[in-house]
Amino acid sequence: MMTLVVLGSIQIYTESPLTSPGTTGVPSTISNTFHRSIKPLTSSMSPNSKICTAIYQKIFKVLPSQIMAPDPVSHFHLAISYTLKSVLRLKTKQAARIITGLRNSCPNKIVLYEADLQPLRFRGGAGLEKYFNKLISYGSHNRTSLFLRGWKSNQRLKKNSPMSLATELNLISREVECHSLKNCINPSEGLLGVFFHTELQQAVNKADTVPALMKQMALQLINEIPGVDIQIYTDGSKNEENQSGSGIYIKTPREVRKIKLRNPDNCSVFRSELLAIEAGLEAILNENNYRAVWILSDSRSSIQHLKDWNNVGDRTSISILKLLRHIGVDHEVHLQWIPSHVDIYGNEVADNLAKQGTAEPLCSAPSLTFDEIYSIRKNKDLKTWRVPPSHDWYKRSSPGGSIGLSCDRADQTALSRFVSGHLRSCSFSHGNKVFPVCAKCGVASASPEHILSCLRLSRETFETDPLLALDFLRVSGLMDGV
Repeated sequence: MMTLVVLGSIQIYTESPLTSPGTTGVPSTISNTFHRSIKPLTSSMSPNSKICTAIYQKIFKVLPSQIMAPDPVSHFHLAISYTLKSVLRLKTKQAARIITGLRNSCPNKIVLYEADLQPLRFRGGAGLEKYFNKLISYGSHNRTSLFLRGWKSNQRLKKNSPMSLATELNLISREVECHSLKNCINPSEGLLGVFFHTELQQAVNKADTVPALMKQMALQLINEIPGVDIQIYTDGSKNEENQSGSGIYIKTPREVRKIKLRNPDNCSVFRSELLAIEAGLEAILNENNYRAVWILSDSRSSIQHLKDWNNVGDRTSISILKLLRHIGVDHEVHLQWIPSHVDIYGNEVADNLAKQGTAEPLCSAPSLTFDEIYSIRKNKDLKTWRVPPSHDWYKRSSPGGSIGLSCDRADQTALSRFVSGHLRSCSFSHGNKVFPVCAKCGVASASPEHILSCLRLSRETFETDPLLALDFLRVSGLMDGV
């Protein structure tokens, strides 16, 4: 019987059943086949694939340069076998214990929370949701998309298949915005008369440059724009309630116009910036007697995205490219990046309009892109993950409390053990915790509760001032037991 195992974009067929594990806990035939399959392959790894690289390396004992995982976010959990999923869950827990130094008696939920390692179900569910919604967004351009859009609940699905899991968890949205796979611009023609500028007159790093200097450089560029040109300042905004808006400030040779728009809820700031550019271009279609158009945006990523027009597929960007092509026939169009929040008048007006737009009534409920759906799921999972495990002693307010402190590993481990209640000196007898006699008072058992009372500290001290609590433990001679 042939068994298919998919690792990233690598497909491995093996004739051996998945019952004879090798030395790493993975079937030896799969491990050997994996070695032979990826040995000649090398590729540069993106930052998103570091976790995949580390786990693959741990399981299969291979070098990072031998691993090829072009799209780990969408494929990592999509078609990986049940056996490997179990191994990866185990390896994640082992990694969390190595990071924190917590004992095996400590519950897994606390170990993962203290190490700030999200369980695989979070990353897997978000990856599946993005993958299927991305496929559905292709519409009639993709056969798989047509199948997913036409799928009925009475059609049988293989148990534990990715599609079955996605359907069971209700991850597939039929309302996702369409994403085109075809170029809206002829590559042989390009965008004539359209110019993209992602820097000022000289390249600067905003983080390392004084705001006053950034303002001076931006104003120098803006003041050189001829008076017969149209200036369009655009900005996007999003508030804490996930309400988004766009602001457009248009300065023509004859008048000034201000536009504020309300965008769909959960719309990203990036898309709000694009919607502002689209609205600004639409507003000047009927303008005459001007030489060029300058779109002045503080979103460098939006300009870079449009500059790479060969790979653009979202509806808003396609609409912008068509407008640029139409206007570029008779006029030059410049998309110029300018710094934000350096007191440039047009940019500040657009920013205020965008914030006002978030309070405007929502006329309709347009669909979201697959990236926005993925972001919503990630934020939801993050909020769920930040809720600490329910425990009578463990009372952390956020994950990764100890590993982020500026102290050595031994101190971080001591803090993690104390806040979890599983000290180094702790042993078990008939299912109950047993502690040695306190080294400070020599009277009671050195349990976490007694140590607090003996040192006259509160539990909150280990959360608010952990380094001070460590000093108390060290001076009192209790550090060895922790």
